[in-house]
Amino acid sequence: MRISAVSQLITSTDACGKLTAQQRACGVMAAAQMLLLLPILVAVMLPSAMIAANAFAEPALRDRLAAAPMNTAGALAGVSIWLLMFGIPAYRALRRLGWSRSIELDRHSATVHDRTLFARSTYNLPLTEFDGVSHHVRTNLSGMRHELVLVHADPRKSLLVMMADAISQDETDEFARRYMLAQLPPGVMFRAKFTPSLNFQWPNLAPYAKPQRA
Repeated sequence: MRISAVSQLITSTDACGKLTAQQRACGVMAAAQMLLLLPILVAVMLPSAMIAANAFAEPALRDRLAAAPMNTAGALAGVSIWLLMFGIPAYRALRRLGWSRSIELDRHSATVHDRTLFARSTYNLPLTEFDGVSHHVRTNLSGMRHELVLVHADPRKSLLVMMADAISQDETDEFARRYMLAQLPPGVMFRAKFTPSLNFQWPNLAPYAKPQRA
C-alpha cells in the first residue's frame, strides 16, 4: 500500500522504547472510487462479453470476425485499453477497502502486520536493512502533513512511522537517536523510485554516518 493512501495513524511507545503504529486508509474515498469505476467497467465488459458469447455460439458471426482481423484486433485493443484505464484504479480502490497496518518497531527490527478484506500477512525487517529515516512534508487536497518514513532501498518496503500536522527537528533527532538511524534528506525515497535497479544504494547524504549497532 502506498504511503500516500494512509489517512489515519496512531502511535504509542512503551517504557522499553518499542513503538507501535496503527494505520488505516480512507475507506470512504475507496468506496466512492469503486462506485464510480464499477459501472464503467460493467459498461465496457458487458457488450464485449455478449459479442464473445455470440461468436462462440454462431459460426456466421465468428466467420465475419475472422474475415476482418484488423478490425477485430483494433476492437480488442480498445477494450484492453479501457480495462487498463479503469481496471487498475478499481483494483487499487478495492485493496484500500478494509486495509489496515500495524507496525511494531524496536531497536533491532520492524514487524509489519497487514490486513485487507481478503488476506492477512506478517513480515519482519531488520533495521539494518533501512537506509535511515526521512522527514518530509506531503501536500494534498486536504492540506499539508508531516511524515517520518523509514526509507528502504526497495520503496515498497519503506514504512510510515509518524504522521502529524507538524514534526519538529527535535522529534526527528530523538527518533533517529533512539533507533540508531541516519537522517536522510526529504524526498529521498521518491528519487529512489526512478533508479534502474531496486538494489541501488544512494550515497551517504546524512549529516553523520549511520551508527554501528552493538
